[in-house]
Amino acid sequence: MRKALITGINGQDGHFLAELLKRNDFLVYGLVRPRAHGQPGNPFVVSKGMLFGDAGNYGSVFNAIETIRPDHIYHLAAISFIPDAEKDKFGIFDTNVMGTQHILDIAQELVPEAKIFLAGSSEMFGEPYYCPQDEKHDFNPESLYGISKLAGFHLGIRARRRGQFVSNGIMYNHESIHRPANFVTKKIVKAIAGIAAGEGGEITLGNLKARRDWGFAGDYVRAMFLMMEDDEPDDYIIATGKTHTVADILEVCFGYLGVRKYNQYVHIDNSLYRKDTTVALVGSYRKIKESLGWEPTIGFKEMIITMLSYEREKLTKGWSK
Repeated sequence: MRKALITGINGQDGHFLAELLKRNDFLVYGLVRPRAHGQPGNPFVVSKGMLFGDAGNYGSVFNAIETIRPDHIYHLAAISFIPDAEKDKFGIFDTNVMGTQHILDIAQELVPEAKIFLAGSSEMFGEPYYCPQDEKHDFNPESLYGISKLAGFHLGIRARRRGQFVSNGIMYNHESIHRPANFVTKKIVKAIAGIAAGEGGEITLGNLKARRDWGFAGDYVRAMFLMMEDDEPDDYIIATGKTHTVADILEVCFGYLGVRKYNQYVHIDNSLYRKDTTVALVGSYRKIKESLGWEPTIGFKEMIITMLSYEREKLTKGWSK
């Protein structure tokens, strides 16, 4: 039976990916930061497939790879919430860049035949020149997160040129019921579920016209797996090819609840305003469709309604998570 190591397995992508790999007869292990599960930082322990350590720490990564000897390594761990990244200007490079280098170097030493997936981001394009962006588009990152992801992307290409199987997935925004609460999609559906339940309150947002290419996380991890099962490593954009605004999320949610006029529930905070790109940040998935047969299966509206329904059910049943 093949073995897989997922860094950041406790994130939304890790959740879907672990389930997908198990269905495909993999033994799945996850490397997560100790504080995420209330575990001590040391000693290094293995419990129910979880290996507690930090992807930005060389010793943690070495112990994980040496212990598991994985066939597949999915490097998903990252500081990905952009406001947090801007506040922690040093930590983001320790996690997003050094963590990637640790994975590549240690895998080359201990499991040189292992296949490696590196999670990239549409933020690497920054202010794009044309849309939809494809794999030939120049990178032009503006955020520290985008810069850190681009560094990891090039580290992966360097390792591939030296003989390792390394594939980069340039992933556009993707969402699910497992999205953390600080991201705008989850923030909105959670607040609206509370309003629908009679809890009142309002939704504080920034730029309602901000436009993104939002896809379903379950579809995106399926793309990761297809990339790793291919005979040759490559770099692919994973996107839907369609954009929607923050206002569209509000329209879908309130429309589903039968509320036509919802302005009284929305408060605009200029401090949260994030400038949108002049050219839409939207990806072309033509290459991965033609090469691997991948395409998205869950549309924007269905995804948002599923997220909203989940939050409402949590309130009804008193779930804490």
